Amino acid sequence: MGLLSPAFLWGVPGDVLADDSARHPVIGDKPARELLNADLLALPKTERQAWIHGAAAQMVQVLAPRDPALARCASDFFVTFQTGQEETAKVMVVYPDKQATVTLMAVTATACEVMPGQD
Repeated sequence: MGLLSPAFLWGVPGDVLADDSARHPVIGDKPARELLNADLLALPKTERQAWIHGAAAQMVQVLAPRDPALARCASDFFVTFQTGQEETAKVMVVYPDKQATVTLMAVTATACEVMPGQD
């Protein structure tokens, strides 16, 4: 078998840069730290679920080295028992003007019966 062609490795010639002017049709170009619950509630359900799942996965990764028990609880809440999605969405409806990431953390802290900063 011969070597692969450089054209194959680099793909089809042409401009492959992302369009920096592309904006999300619902939330625009708002950074995640500024997203409110209302912004996520305006998304289609599957897109909102994907956002919550991604944010929860990142939260678990950040928590794991510092507090493995809390990380395990959060993982169980969102993945094993699959109740985190529904509970987070319910709270988002009640508090549409709150930050989505803060809501996710608060719902998780409540489900795992801890408060931030508690050791």
